[in-house]
Amino acid sequence: MYMKKKRMLNRIFAFLTAATLALPVGMASSATASNWTDTEYYKDYSGDGGDVYTEWRQKQDSSSVYICHQGSVDVFAAVLVSGYNGIYSGSNGMYGKGSYVGVPTGQGFYIINYVAESFKSDYNKGNYKYIRLALCPTTHNQCSLYGVWSPDSI
Repeated sequence: MYMKKKRMLNRIFAFLTAATLALPVGMASSATASNWTDTEYYKDYSGDGGDVYTEWRQKQDSSSVYICHQGSVDVFAAVLVSGYNGIYSGSNGMYGKGSYVGVPTGQGFYIINYVAESFKSDYNKGNYKYIRLALCPTTHNQCSLYGVWSPDSI
């Protein structure tokens, strides 16, 4: 009887030890999986009907782009890919046939994009890894556009 209890306790101890050692490894890998840190943008818009652009940032996974736009007017936003002349956002975003999407003021918004999926072979080689947002207000009057965005989302 004593041997059975000892054997059972040894198995439980071995399981708990293995689980404890595996926990930090899983946590470390999930914390570095994407570029989801928000970056502020502040852009003056001249009212000329053109776009203003955020800075280039690295896209690290296939998640949606996140934006929380502030200010007095809503904007249209599109995901642009460095080294490729095409828009990768909206419902038709794959293969450069994307569109601008409406982003309401004061709300967190996720923009679907297919940067990682469309450029899978090149993406893993280091090409087409940087994106930025093209922003255009819903009204073509002089204004300031500001908020936060990230290339990846949680």
